[in-house]
Amino acid sequence: MEPKNPALSQLVRTSFEPEEAERILSGFLAFTAEAMDVNTTVGLSLAGPFAATGHRLDGLAPLLEGGFVDWVVARGEDLYLDAETGFEHAIRNTEGSELAEGSPGSTRPDPSRGASAADQGEGSPHTAVPDTAGPRSAAAAGSTESGGAASAAAGSATTSESRASERVRIGDQIFHRNQVLSTEEFLGRLVVTPPFQKTLATTELNNLLGRFLGERDRVFGLTAPTSVLAIAHKHKIPVFSDTPGGSVVGRRIAAAALSGNRLVLDHSRDINLAAAIVLRADIAGRSVAVSIGGESPRDLLVQASLHLERPLGLGSCFYSAFLEVAKPGRARLASRFRSHWGDSAPPSVSSNSRPTSPSHSSPPSGSRKDR
Repeated sequence: MEPKNPALSQLVRTSFEPEEAERILSGFLAFTAEAMDVNTTVGLSLAGPFAATGHRLDGLAPLLEGGFVDWVVARGEDLYLDAETGFEHAIRNTEGSELAEGSPGSTRPDPSRGASAADQGEGSPHTAVPDTAGPRSAAAAGSTESGGAASAAAGSATTSESRASERVRIGDQIFHRNQVLSTEEFLGRLVVTPPFQKTLATTELNNLLGRFLGERDRVFGLTAPTSVLAIAHKHKIPVFSDTPGGSVVGRRIAAAALSGNRLVLDHSRDINLAAAIVLRADIAGRSVAVSIGGESPRDLLVQASLHLERPLGLGSCFYSAFLEVAKPGRARLASRFRSHWGDSAPPSVSSNSRPTSPSHSSPPSGSRKDR
């Protein structure tokens, strides 16, 4: 059996040794037969040297937009670096064209304005402006009293407008413009705002962050989401972080806890929520998984299915197909297809090769309606 696109076969066969190329092709073809069914829920774990090398997760974006992935596990540092670099790249591309000078999206400071009260750390948004016009005669003062009052009012309005433009409303929160332009600072400020003052699973945390990141894109006039988290929030795709503490957001949460911040990440909720996705998919259709890069993000994919059997005692809910790709740079792929008998299923698993489970006409929550 060959892929419909001959260029794909040619690419794989010219990139790998013959035996390895055939193994890769057969694995992907068998997996595609399982994954493309409308009632199939696809989980994806992603690990690699993305943050270490400064690369984004932009290859994941079209899979989320196209509805080919239903839930994701990725490292926190990779997700948050993707948000930072994606926004910076979009701002650079739009500066000087779509974004006007001095607008909330412009990163160029206005030299006509001094440091704002927020920049100076002042508590009041108003700053007294000294009169530099020099002494005036009583007659001049009398004849220009009304005009001076109008000028003062206009000047006050201009000052208020300038100071207001330095503050940006993102959702129901107000931030200083410089805090919003820096993604690290923006995320750090977000985790101490009221919507985050509770116990959250990492998927709930990422959903909230995606909401505010998407709103930031809209406020700055960007036509498309600039991060995987914003796209996932838009399409209601759960995104788990296996290691939130190893990221700038995790460190910000830990630091804020020393000052009484009430945001707590509960990893027990992560495993229960992931297991619920697998269970619902197994009842309504089938569940398959793809692990790219392995390592700790893969562990949540595996543990989600094992958790249902032990200790919850809800029966075996193994993935009908589990495709594993080696770490980037090692140029090898391993495919393993699982059924209710464990790892004994043959490489070419068909849709009727596993015991039947209760089936319903409607797809599981979060699954694609069509492909």
